Amino acid sequence: MTATSIQVTTPSDREIVVARTFTAPRALVFDALTKPHLVKQWLLGPPGWTMPVCDIDARAHGRYRYEWANGKGESMGMGGTYKECIAPELIVATEKFDQPWYEGEAEARIELTEQDGKTLHVVTVRYASKAVRDGVLSGPMTQGMAMSYDRLEDLLVGLQGTELTLTRVINAAAEKLFRCWTEPELMKRWFTPAPWQTVHAETDVRAGGSSLVVMRGPEGQEFPNHGVYLEVVKNERLVFTDAYTKAWEPSGKPFMTVVLTFEDLGSGRTRYGARIKHWTAADRETHEKMGFHEGWGKATDQLEALVARI
Repeated sequence: MTATSIQVTTPSDREIVVARTFTAPRALVFDALTKPHLVKQWLLGPPGWTMPVCDIDARAHGRYRYEWANGKGESMGMGGTYKECIAPELIVATEKFDQPWYEGEAEARIELTEQDGKTLHVVTVRYASKAVRDGVLSGPMTQGMAMSYDRLEDLLVGLQGTELTLTRVINAAAEKLFRCWTEPELMKRWFTPAPWQTVHAETDVRAGGSSLVVMRGPEGQEFPNHGVYLEVVKNERLVFTDAYTKAWEPSGKPFMTVVLTFEDLGSGRTRYGARIKHWTAADRETHEKMGFHEGWGKATDQLEALVARI
């Protein structure tokens, strides 16, 4: 993650102000604060937490709800109502965490100011009491916010370039996830988001080895996807590309290179990461419009369900 920090001040005994400058135009920052598929990629707090619930109705009087969980059986949630939502400059909303000590509702005001292509993000939170404000300052929330904002910076940089990313902590050993990406019979059980299916898979899992995956749509149309493995580190890393149909015969139109990482977190948990590198920003945008976030997210849900059974 980018080694940058947040600036935290306390202008009154019930307020916290957090400021951070992001390397992105404010319209993109606004999207990253209000679109669920983007919020779920960065608003995660300390390592090991995921956001299984992210419901956002980003308009005046609309509601939102976030829920987090980790692999230790711990969970946390918060929600509130938007008072104002003026794209791309202002968000005002109530917020309340599901914590016994978090009395009353707080009000958060997020102001986005564009500065030479960057965006100054300032959030002012006014709590119901000094005790709640002090509880937030003394607990892990401020540290979690700093980590989340580092993730947000990385996400924003990626969105302006040629990459799309997905990261998730999965309750399964890295070995199982690697198998599901490399064994044809397992791939056919999760690889394509329903109602699509993976009807055929071939893998030669070694640097220079080729692969073939055939997907079938709900109307019966089939789409073969040829590729070549560039790097294979068993149970740790897998890199492949569609720039070649087999070693080393170029494809007609290369679209992406995929970098998969499987980081063992211990206790049977793995940080699963996918970085999809495109040849051009236009290709990245095309992939996003094709439904990357929804499709890869749903396929990863299927992957997670499968590794729980094998």
